[in-house]
Amino acid sequence: MGTSHSLGYDALPGFEIVGLVSRGPSKEALAAQLSTPPPLFTALAEALAATQPDVVSINTYSDTHEEFALQSFAAGCHVFLEKPIAPTVEAAERVVAASVAAGKKLLVGYILQVHPSWTEFIRQAQALGSPKVMRLNLNQQDQTQEKWDHHLQTMDTVSPIVDCGVHYVDVMCAMVGGLRPIRVSGIGARLTEDLRNPSMYNYGQLQVRKRSLFFPSTFSAKMIILPRQAWDKHREENSQTRDRFLAGDL
Repeated sequence: MGTSHSLGYDALPGFEIVGLVSRGPSKEALAAQLSTPPPLFTALAEALAATQPDVVSINTYSDTHEEFALQSFAAGCHVFLEKPIAPTVEAAERVVAASVAAGKKLLVGYILQVHPSWTEFIRQAQALGSPKVMRLNLNQQDQTQEKWDHHLQTMDTVSPIVDCGVHYVDVMCAMVGGLRPIRVSGIGARLTEDLRNPSMYNYGQLQVRKRSLFFPSTFSAKMIILPRQAWDKHREENSQTRDRFLAGDL
């Protein structure tokens, strides 16, 4: 994610990347792709002191968002922060409060709010009238062990609904004019024992009920993340169950 943002900043007039921060070697590979390789750092505090930037772009794992955002506001910087703001509501509120106290802007990376295709989709959806029911399914199959390892690290602190599903819940809320919900409910399930956090789940279902001008609207978002091999196993088991049901064995 940080690579995508950095390449974008590098291509925009008026932007100068004054430093890259990463604990690992990824910053060296990224610096080589930029028009002017910037100084490299392993700690944000060191980078803030050395470069005194106007803006800090935070594109790290969710469990670091609060710490890095608070450091950046304390240094007098505006902040671009990838979603979610933080793993918990309390942490997110602390980040927002720090932004207000510092008098600096906080922009959260809800790309679908400004993506031309999605903004047009929302505009046309709003013209159709208030929907009664909307449903989203996102089934993500990790094709490689590297991608699965990345998602496992993400799910150490945040669920698929919080990490990615917020995009689509945000869009569904925008389709009805941003009206406040009157009820939110959800469930989560562990479909793999690869998860390192014993309280984490990789399948989530979230329902948001809103009051429109004429009737309640219900949004349902379901997300699941699994390695490809697990998907193949579930597909085979579901197929066998279906065949047994049709044969009258269940």
